[in-house]
Parts: sequence; C-alpha cells; structure tokens
Amino acid sequence: MKLINDTEIAEQLGMSESWVRVQRHKRKHGEDHWLAIDPIYVGERCPRYRQDMFDCFMETVCVT
Repeated sequence: MKLINDTEIAEQLGMSESWVRVQRHKRKHGEDHWLAIDPIYVGERCPRYRQDMFDCFMETVCVT
C-alpha cells in the first residue's frame, strides 16, 4: 500500500497544499468539502492518503 502526502495530492489536483489541508479540516469537522477521502495518520501529525483510494476518488470525480 503506497501512501501519499499533502504535497503529492496537491500536485495531482493542481491545487495548493494549504487547500488540501483546509479540505481535510472541513471534512473532519463536518463542513462542506470537496476532497472526500480520509487520511491515515502516521504518528499524531503526519496525514497520509492511500494512493489507491485517491485514484478511486479521482475516477469518480473526473468524468470524461
């Protein structure tokens, strides 16, 4: 299982790292958000995302 960080998510989405962090915060607090995948925390402060879950998410939102 490959894990990716905020920087890699941001690069793949063409967004900023701060945007990814804001989306994670909104999701955690039940606010409207766009990034609908949950992070896995490595330690207490290092959020990572499963690459396969991100790929699946992208397939659902990127309809061609």
